[in-house]
Amino acid sequence: MSNVFVISFDALRYDHVSATRNGTQTTPFLDSIKEDAIEFTQHISTGSGTSTSFPGIHASSLPLDHGYAGLNENHVTLAEVLSDASIQTVGVTAQTSCSSIYDYDRGFEVFEDWVDDDQQTGESFPRRLKSTLVDGIENTPVLSPIASELKLQYDGLKDVYDTPACPYPRAEDVTDTTISLVDQHVDTTADAFVWTHYMEPHAPYYPPREDIERFHDGRYDVGRIRRVVRKARRARPDIIDGSMIEAVSETEIEALRDFYAAATRYVDREAKRLVDELDARGLLEDSVVLFTADHGEELFDRGTLGHRTKMYDELIRVPLLLYDNSGRYAGETSIDAVRSHVDIAPTIADWYGVDPPAEWRGVSLLEPLRDETGQIDRDYAIAELCHTQGLGGDVTLETLVAAVRSKRWKYIRNRQLDTEHLYDLRTDPDEQHNIAADHGDIVAELSTVLNDRLEGVSDTARDVDLSSDVEKQLRELGYVE
Repeated sequence: MSNVFVISFDALRYDHVSATRNGTQTTPFLDSIKEDAIEFTQHISTGSGTSTSFPGIHASSLPLDHGYAGLNENHVTLAEVLSDASIQTVGVTAQTSCSSIYDYDRGFEVFEDWVDDDQQTGESFPRRLKSTLVDGIENTPVLSPIASELKLQYDGLKDVYDTPACPYPRAEDVTDTTISLVDQHVDTTADAFVWTHYMEPHAPYYPPREDIERFHDGRYDVGRIRRVVRKARRARPDIIDGSMIEAVSETEIEALRDFYAAATRYVDREAKRLVDELDARGLLEDSVVLFTADHGEELFDRGTLGHRTKMYDELIRVPLLLYDNSGRYAGETSIDAVRSHVDIAPTIADWYGVDPPAEWRGVSLLEPLRDETGQIDRDYAIAELCHTQGLGGDVTLETLVAAVRSKRWKYIRNRQLDTEHLYDLRTDPDEQHNIAADHGDIVAELSTVLNDRLEGVSDTARDVDLSSDVEKQLRELGYVE
């Protein structure tokens, strides 16, 4: 028996792992894992959102290869490859945009995503009715501030307004479901691959009270933070330019950051519980656990909330930890060469000794660990998208936003804003100073890399039919207007 567990977190920034907020650790469990894991410190997502990152993770594909906002017949998925090799496959995802609606169940023998299920929000019919009323109030600007002040002083509505139902399965439910499915469906004498995707710390934020109190001592609760998130989203322009910040106060921004930290602390604890339960069942023996995030999150660093059409490191640099319980690759602790989401599927196939499909773009991260002189032939990682809002799907090169990221340099081409940026990450890790005009040679080099990547990419269209319930879920998560 040899297992691979991939535990992914939605919207978890690299710089919020092993960090503190108001003097409190955000990720004590992941910090402890680092002591025995291999950390890839320059790991880059294939895009700045879920729809652009998971084709990289599950199909070793860049977003513009076949279109995105889901997998399609042109993608070859990791789960399909492993299933064909008689490896058991289990998937659990709390994120609608990487669910069966978008074909992410392909190749999984067992898959849970709560789609079109009242368990997604835990709402009874009366509570859904109340939530619909609150949605109407909050989406009517003239009524929303009045309702907020009055707090709907009616016994039946006050609770749902102050603490509305969570629009996605919370981390404890995801942990419980993963454990239950493993117990029911995994033969512990045979190899298995299990993917678990937590929604936290994606907005809106629903951490338990104990975690809120670790980071926030103000007057904000889950309901009020939810309303701040919605207010900011209503101020979102058609083309992201940083103007969302004009809709919120500095106090609200700090509260949002507190709740993001609280949600991170909460999901870190649930990841520990999942690993502990797997360990108690003997499933970690001769096995490996990969911890990563699909993308990061902007918390008004540049005037915007969320993961929009930008390519800064708070959005595309993500954690990747390889916890090898087999002892095969012990000794390495940190690798600072540039790596990409497209490398995850080939790494897992390599672990099982399965040949990767020829169309996969990535290479195994294990190869250089087997041989100290081994090198992965990559100087750059590419992240890309071409939508202005929502999940995308169509490939329209005139709205391209893309980055070429090396260990030192970051080149960004944004056709939506008609800009070209270059950052020296060695001297300017926060990407504050665009030096494109001063380094024409570097711009030319990285621009050529991007042009070569785009050669052969053509405009394509893809439609996905969504039910009204799914549209509501995506709207609550900020993907649908």
